[in-house]
Amino acid sequence: MATAVSTFPLTITTLPTMQQLHNWWQEMHTDLDDLQVAFNDFTPPTLHEFLRQDLLLALCHLDETIAAAGWLHDLTRDDQGHVVEGWIGGWVAKPCRGQIGMASWQLVLDYLVERGVAHIHSAVNVANRRSFLFTKRMMGFTAVGVFPRLSLFRGVRTDMHILTLHAADRARAWRAAEVLAQQRWSVHKTIQVEEDHNRTPCLIA
Repeated sequence: MATAVSTFPLTITTLPTMQQLHNWWQEMHTDLDDLQVAFNDFTPPTLHEFLRQDLLLALCHLDETIAAAGWLHDLTRDDQGHVVEGWIGGWVAKPCRGQIGMASWQLVLDYLVERGVAHIHSAVNVANRRSFLFTKRMMGFTAVGVFPRLSLFRGVRTDMHILTLHAADRARAWRAAEVLAQQRWSVHKTIQVEEDHNRTPCLIA
């Protein structure tokens, strides 16, 4: 589904084609400096793996050019399968950062709210001050606090700013971060144990 917006020649696509997805993925991964502070080590390295996650995803185009992408991950669904909560992630093309980027993100947020997502949170690397200020000042998220050692960036456990779209969700966002940390590190430890086991030499008498 695509929706046009009059302020800028922006179009939001919530069911992008595979070609649009490939174009976005390739464009996003050309900016290696941004990726180092924006996307943690848990981020899937390939588009195929990324799309296998339980996500809500939208792409924004400026005319025919990819302007931004936004997605909700680590979703919480109700008994009917509807998404009620999640963590927002995203990317804005360098030429579109500013008013166009803000308009793109507002489109994505409007789409998520229209889908009935009531609780939207964000986790931003403390080293990524630009994204933190954009999320807080431009998008109106409420800063909750700094969660220690929540994510892994280039092998280092890193503190993350926790923000939430609605001020009333501050306590809920912190609890969600605690759950996210437990899930991430339990899986990470399991993988480490398996890797260590595979590296252990087997001596046959």
